[in-house]
Amino acid sequence: MPSLLLSSFVGRGRNAGWRPFVFILLLSLLSAALLMADDLLFHAMGGAHYAVFEPVYGLVIWLLALGFWLCRQRWLVALVLMLFVFMQIIQFANLAFTGEPLSVSDLQNALQNPEDIHQALQASWAPYAWVLVVVGLPYGALFLLHGWLQPRLGLPYFSLAWLLILLILAAKPIRASYRDLEDFLPGPTRSALHNSMNVFSFFAVKGLQGDTTAPASNMHAMVPYRMTRQASPSMPRHIWLVVADSLRPDRMSLYGASRQTTPHLQRWMRQMNGIRLKGIAAGVSTAVSLPALMNVIREPGQEAWMKDKRHNLFRLAQEQGYETYWLSSQESKLLTYLGRPFIDHVVTRENRMVGFMQRRDALLADIIEKQMPTDKSFAVFNMRAVHFPYEENYQQDRAFTPPWPTTSELSHETRMLNAYDNAMLHWDGVMDRILRAFSKLDGEKYLIITADHGQLLGEDGRWGHNRLQPEVVEIPMMVLSGNTAQPADLVQDSWVSHYELGLWLAQRLGVQINNPNADVTLHFNHGDQLLGDRFVLPIREWPDRIEYHAPVLLSTLKPRQAADR
Repeated sequence: MPSLLLSSFVGRGRNAGWRPFVFILLLSLLSAALLMADDLLFHAMGGAHYAVFEPVYGLVIWLLALGFWLCRQRWLVALVLMLFVFMQIIQFANLAFTGEPLSVSDLQNALQNPEDIHQALQASWAPYAWVLVVVGLPYGALFLLHGWLQPRLGLPYFSLAWLLILLILAAKPIRASYRDLEDFLPGPTRSALHNSMNVFSFFAVKGLQGDTTAPASNMHAMVPYRMTRQASPSMPRHIWLVVADSLRPDRMSLYGASRQTTPHLQRWMRQMNGIRLKGIAAGVSTAVSLPALMNVIREPGQEAWMKDKRHNLFRLAQEQGYETYWLSSQESKLLTYLGRPFIDHVVTRENRMVGFMQRRDALLADIIEKQMPTDKSFAVFNMRAVHFPYEENYQQDRAFTPPWPTTSELSHETRMLNAYDNAMLHWDGVMDRILRAFSKLDGEKYLIITADHGQLLGEDGRWGHNRLQPEVVEIPMMVLSGNTAQPADLVQDSWVSHYELGLWLAQRLGVQINNPNADVTLHFNHGDQLLGDRFVLPIREWPDRIEYHAPVLLSTLKPRQAADR
């Protein structure tokens, strides 16, 4: 009877009119909602899951669901749904047990140690059996819709709908064939199915070829850091950290550049007792430098420390009663190793997609102006700033008039440099708004500005980053203080690495981190990849300079390796 009523609504033949198309639209929306419903169910049942709706991903899932209804190939739909069920059970089981999204290394470990997995399942499957309900309810409904209802409806048929399904499913594996693992890291705020498609695609294409994540490196034998909590710490009320993408200090007028690219920062540095430092980046890509900085890790290759977040700054801040913020104009996957469970407020490009398309970094200033912290705050701003393409960072702002031309009659190098400086000046304007908001906060406070890495700007014909070059490793670092004196412990340092900045921030949060492995004159840039074997760069600090040594493969790097003095 229900199918008869539905068929009468859908209509058949020439008199059907528009009703079949409306009905198929409704059915595809229902199927798309069911494909994303497991995220809500998992969260409702108490799982540690932080997925947010991402419009682009939602559109792709709807197109996939539309293909399901248009193809009339029940066997194909059933095959895809069974694949999804398989992936999601593993994904949610891992998420329920570990609190972290499934990663490629998790799959590799399971394949290499099946007996351990079997024993773990035997010993502790019962407390996590609800995961089967999380996956079973929405996918059971999908099997019912497509297996029982679809044949009983006279829906429109599109012979190439199977091609749409194939294209959507093949997109991730094809991308995995030419991209690195960092592009397939699970995002804590992404849908579980989105993470599953990323991880299983990379694993199927490259993961089965061998261990792509853990080089046999002596660096893994590091002695754990010692953490000592201060008995009666005097902590600032507010700590804000700005990590801007691709800043070159020599293009900033604050650091002596001839063009006035940072006039607002210069004014705020005078007003807020600021100090200007020379910084050393922990990596030459954002995906590398941010985890090293936020987890206060000096030595390359410490994936276990990134995963357990033993000295994660968000964790330390939350434990000390700070309200924590991650405000980013970049992708949510950057959060993978940054401590999502310890962040109270999260903004990423995916969950404010339209806003970032229209406002770019300025949206971060909009948000903090409207949601000013009322109590202790630890906030990290991850800004696009002067990332390439440079012009895209300011073109959408009609109120901004770029002072340096980028017209076609100029040489390529001149256009690029002018666009970079324009982007720097525009970012300086956004920072003016953030600093105005910061200046209104009461109590002792610090605002630190640095970069994730630098940028090559035409040196020897090279552009961009991801290269172990001085222009990419050397970054600006500024500390502005409110209602307190300048930090003397930073002033005395000629160079400050991301790791040393992390130590200083941990001290402000009431925790002293002691590293028994450290040589205070030897720094490391961890390279361009977060996981796997790669070249890293030892850097020796002298009283008047830093000295770069030859890049070394992580797998050959010794724990206390020192460059020649």
